[in-house]
Amino acid sequence: MNRLQKICLAVIWNLGTFTGCVLSSFDYRFIIFFLITLITTPLVIKLLEKFIQKNFVK
Repeated sequence: MNRLQKICLAVIWNLGTFTGCVLSSFDYRFIIFFLITLITTPLVIKLLEKFIQKNFVK
């Protein structure tokens, strides 16, 4: 994955959780979940990149 793909994935990943936070009227549980998602985004991208390289790139 190149840098632009990683940035797009991070934006989509965080927008999804932020939308859930907004739709729940900023319930504290979703705010905590959103913060956890922000923190774990780089880890998710690395794991997804390894998965793609292992299964789809030869």
